Amino acid sequence: MSSIRKHDFENESQGQGESRSHTGQTGCATPEITGFYVIMVMMVCLAIPMFLTLRTVDYQRPLVFLDTEDYQGATNRVFQGLQRVKAGSNPELDSTDDAEIARYARELTNGNPSPAGYTWSLTLFLIPDIALVLWLFRKDRPKKALTAIKITLGILIPLWSLLDIFLGLTFFKFPNVPAVSFYLPGFSFDHGWVWGPQSGIPVEEFGFYILGFICILLLYVFGDVYWFGRYHEPDESRADVLKNHGVVSVHWGSLWIGLCLFLLAWVFKKSPWSANPEGIPGYFGFVILSSILPSLIFFNVSRHFINFRSLSFTFFVILSISLLWEAALGIPYQWWGYQDHQMMGLFAKGLTNLPVEAILVWAFASWATIVIYELILTCVYVGASETRRLFFGRFR
Repeated sequence: MSSIRKHDFENESQGQGESRSHTGQTGCATPEITGFYVIMVMMVCLAIPMFLTLRTVDYQRPLVFLDTEDYQGATNRVFQGLQRVKAGSNPELDSTDDAEIARYARELTNGNPSPAGYTWSLTLFLIPDIALVLWLFRKDRPKKALTAIKITLGILIPLWSLLDIFLGLTFFKFPNVPAVSFYLPGFSFDHGWVWGPQSGIPVEEFGFYILGFICILLLYVFGDVYWFGRYHEPDESRADVLKNHGVVSVHWGSLWIGLCLFLLAWVFKKSPWSANPEGIPGYFGFVILSSILPSLIFFNVSRHFINFRSLSFTFFVILSISLLWEAALGIPYQWWGYQDHQMMGLFAKGLTNLPVEAILVWAFASWATIVIYELILTCVYVGASETRRLFFGRFR
């Protein structure tokens, strides 16, 4: 792919230190891999986990009825079929349509329409993660970026896991027991510590966030240094930027944006258009806080180096996976669900009543992850001693 410029990540053997400056040469980061092959690998990394996940679904959801009479008649026949199943008889009806409805009636009482579905669905993140890790650990790997990746994930994964333990049951529910492997303890403000089927937190939920953060970060790094490499900002200026702003430097714009967004969500929740006006938009507030806080204290440094083309690429890939995962599988088959009273009350009916927060969370999570990563990468370039000296840089 001639439009992609090769980067020099390392030249330590010549005493020049590590850099990621442009060489001006055309071609790919690895000569044997062309842009066409990269696209093929991307397609395979998405197709394989989609196949593995979709094959766990044993029963198809019914199509919508386009005619009111058909809907009423089908509803009655399904009810009759359910009554026969409950009575222990086999609901064999006369017509082909009735037989199909009777089959659906039996499926409704099955209780396990997607065995181990949530477990297998983790491959939607796992397989892309494996491919990205293999790319990252190639011969000419960017060592400073690799160090920053490890530190970023070392902060985000434990922190998010703790938040999931203490807040997961406040925002989510996990009713489909056969779809998961086992449950871990979780904290509920109503019942304290709980553990067990439908009460605790599935272990898959932790895998979801761990693999998700890895996928977000590695996708961004892949886009930054290779796929959109020509738009990568030179690293030579990182030391000067950090000296000018300090490690911690307040970006007031992030605070005002976060407050305005939360205020708008609160107003909407209390409005007549909200599907659930009771309570507060707690989940949206959590999403805003978890993304605005890193931006508030790190954005003055990170904004100089964020590759926004790579960030948008990362967001749309993650969003596409999420919409398949949540709207087509997770919510319909009840691998997980949302506590409606904690949502702002704006639901996408065409996406099985998916709350808008479930879509926005990936935009905010991607933003927060990249802001933190670029700040840490800048500190890695500057060095530990200089970073400690600048840690209490002036606030703005």
